[in-house]
Amino acid sequence: MSTNIYKSEPHNNNPFGVGEPSITVLKTCEKCTNPVCIHNTTDKQRAHLLREYLDKLPVDPYLMPLSDDGKEPIIKERSIRLDSAKGQKLLINETEATRRIIEEGAKGFALYAGKESHNTDNLVFADHDDIDKFPLDTLPDTLTVVSGSGEGYHETFINDGSVRNSNGSGDMSGVGEIRASNWYIVTPGSIHPSGGIYHTVTKRELATLSNDLIPPGLVKNTYSSTGSGSEVDEEKLEDLAVDDDDVSIARQHLNEWKSDHLSAFFCLLDRLKGGRGDYGRELDKNHGSKIDRDKQEKTILTHLYGIYREFGYSKSRSKELAYQFLSYYSRELPYMKDGQARKWINRNATYKQRQIQYAAEQFDIDDFRRFKNKSTKTTTRKKKWDNEYSDVTRGMCLFVVDLMSGVYAEYDPEDIHEFALDEYGFSISSDELKGLVGLVGHLADKQCVPLYNDMRGPSPNGDTLHKDLYPKKSQVSEICERLDGVYKGNTKKSFDECLSKLQREGRLKVACMKQGEDYRVYPADFNDPQKGEWIRYKGIELKPGESIPEPEKGEI
Repeated sequence: MSTNIYKSEPHNNNPFGVGEPSITVLKTCEKCTNPVCIHNTTDKQRAHLLREYLDKLPVDPYLMPLSDDGKEPIIKERSIRLDSAKGQKLLINETEATRRIIEEGAKGFALYAGKESHNTDNLVFADHDDIDKFPLDTLPDTLTVVSGSGEGYHETFINDGSVRNSNGSGDMSGVGEIRASNWYIVTPGSIHPSGGIYHTVTKRELATLSNDLIPPGLVKNTYSSTGSGSEVDEEKLEDLAVDDDDVSIARQHLNEWKSDHLSAFFCLLDRLKGGRGDYGRELDKNHGSKIDRDKQEKTILTHLYGIYREFGYSKSRSKELAYQFLSYYSRELPYMKDGQARKWINRNATYKQRQIQYAAEQFDIDDFRRFKNKSTKTTTRKKKWDNEYSDVTRGMCLFVVDLMSGVYAEYDPEDIHEFALDEYGFSISSDELKGLVGLVGHLADKQCVPLYNDMRGPSPNGDTLHKDLYPKKSQVSEICERLDGVYKGNTKKSFDECLSKLQREGRLKVACMKQGEDYRVYPADFNDPQKGEWIRYKGIELKPGESIPEPEKGEI
């Protein structure tokens, strides 16, 4: 027997009739875990659920449509970057969103937190995945939505300015997240793959959220573990003296050093950030899950000391730079990647001096040479994104293709560096990026080399302001090789092979303009150049504008 579980109140702004509730009575469904689902809710009712939620917000946000299957924002399905010109064009307002639900049966929409361009810069969301460990009464009462799965909840708050993105850690691991910037939630009225529909369950006004209202373990750079005895002393964290000039010098030399020792650089950087690094398991404590913090500190200080000695600094100055750089990272990232508090913060000056003195005394030039000269060929394929050289190569290819194809034509280098570069899995300085952007622009303006195809197809929506550009594959590889000068190790041939692999994976397309002479590479979501002889995509040769044929019935 079905049970009445929800009744909406008449809505003064109801687009379906003044005073007429768009949802009268919703009943439980034997097929779905969410009591509000596709079996008892019309598209008009779903549109009302969306408007009902948006009317509670203090802003008029822009929404990102979900993919056709409703699993993720459409930008992910199309491999479009959020802050790109194409990504911005996909954003719609409330009126258009409700129209699409009613008239087109749109699956739903995503709302990104902390995005000024989306008019959501003051919104922050709390996602409750484990309602037992992270109950709704943990945070202030506010506007609350139940997931389409019927099992999770998200709350919407006003950010007081202190709240940042964070995942649960320690005993809060897996309970949910705080989503404050560039992180989305799915809006009410959207259809979950299970058939359930996201809907508001608590229609309160938005409360303001601040860090002091969030439990330990869900605040950025904090760790919660009952009885762990491993917490940062906040007063000591604030008092941790760091000389900005010394840190700047130390960072500059480390960036110079990395160009010749990429693998060792990433290993050291991971340890500075609180990790084990890439080489072996020597920092494990009894080969368990915890990192040997004492040995990690000594290892970092020893290698930093060796780097600064290589640059000609005295023993005392090298120790000072190493001391300052570890202090800087400890202040910025006070917890290890396994959740332990860094010893460096909670120990006194005498302890720190002993650590740096030990590191300098046990420094061995032969051991250091072996460390810095470890070949990137010895790295495993299972390393994380920011430590795997092949992923750096892929990221460079994708970035240079986007840059040369005009994806960031309307963005300043500073904006690209701040908001887009992290997505590609490698890092260069702002000045290096400016030089790269300037080089690409110079070559295009002066036509020193045929970077762009003059046969440009119209954009999908007919907009003539944003034309698709088609750089030569050979030029993309050459620019990648110049960019790789920061890292070293890859030749033009390596990038040629990487571009071909990205084409086979469906990340890029390749167009043949003249067999054996002129090949163009461009993002997969671009229109094909109209005068190409053939297009290659996912390993299949196509005619310009042709889609990959659907497999025949029964074909795998």
